[in-house]
Amino acid sequence: MIGATPDDVPILCESQPTCWLCGRSGQITYTTLNDTVFGVPGTWQMRGCQSCGLLWLDPRPVQTELPRLYHVYYTHTTPGPGNQRLASICQAIWRQIWSDLLGYPPAQLPIMYRIAIRMLQLIPAVSDSAILEVMGVHATWGTHLLDVGCGNGRYLAQMRALGWAVTGVEVDPIAAAQARTHFGLTVHTGTLNDVGFPPNSFDVVTISHVIEHVDDPLGLLRESLRVLRPGGRVVITTPNSVSLGHRWFGAAWRGLEPPRHLMIFSPHALDRLVRQTGFQRVKLQTSGRLARSIYAASRINQARVRGIAPPDDKKIRVKLQRYLFQSVEEFGRLLLNDIGEEIFYIGVKPL
Repeated sequence: MIGATPDDVPILCESQPTCWLCGRSGQITYTTLNDTVFGVPGTWQMRGCQSCGLLWLDPRPVQTELPRLYHVYYTHTTPGPGNQRLASICQAIWRQIWSDLLGYPPAQLPIMYRIAIRMLQLIPAVSDSAILEVMGVHATWGTHLLDVGCGNGRYLAQMRALGWAVTGVEVDPIAAAQARTHFGLTVHTGTLNDVGFPPNSFDVVTISHVIEHVDDPLGLLRESLRVLRPGGRVVITTPNSVSLGHRWFGAAWRGLEPPRHLMIFSPHALDRLVRQTGFQRVKLQTSGRLARSIYAASRINQARVRGIAPPDDKKIRVKLQRYLFQSVEEFGRLLLNDIGEEIFYIGVKPL
């Protein structure tokens, strides 16, 4: 038995010894991984491809077993109210950056505030966070947006507020129900292939931290290509298998997340996959916007493996370590673009 859900019924798995992308034999990279995030019991193994940088689960749960890995998941709840004043300030900053860089209407701010925000844009962590908050979707790209794996609908609600006609697809019925109930969104339950949208239905398809969860990413991208109009764009974000965090923390890296992450791509592997589908590459880069949170979660994983107390996030020293890690990663990206924690990819459907 490789793993079991909380009902203790074994998860049916299948062998995957060769690289799904290039067919080469995979090298065993990790053998005793545990689900430290949502507690699916069991021990899991990952292989890596020395040619393209892909990491994958082997053995991996068969497709019909995947819903059992999400018995508990963060998309089953909607965001709380939080600090409304801070949220309003952040939203105003983001709106100005979206206006400057992505063509959306600007926030109504005094001139000095706008100048200050434009200075902030020079900091990569700030501009990346703002751009990826809306998946880099430009206001001029069209009117109809599809989010695949939309979760509880927070992103779709954001894009609707910016003027997009939005639709979601979500395999998790609990998350899909949250999106409909809390935000009043149109969300189809199932996979993109299950829904069967007409060809050329959308201007943009966004796939945010989803492709690592699916057992057939090539099929997902082919269907994305079909439902996009000519000239439409697919936007993908996903963990980066060659990130600084993975190199630093190894088996404790938060981005591994077994058994839900079936495949973890390198920039090279993702580019190869998307091009194989038929898209033309517009942008391929990595981002360090998640570096602090990845560092914090990976430190906790590392402490659990070593059997020691996890670091106290309230201590100034621990907070400084997180910012230092992000600074190192941001500086490193100037020399090696591929070391950010997250891959950001834009492809276009040929005319």
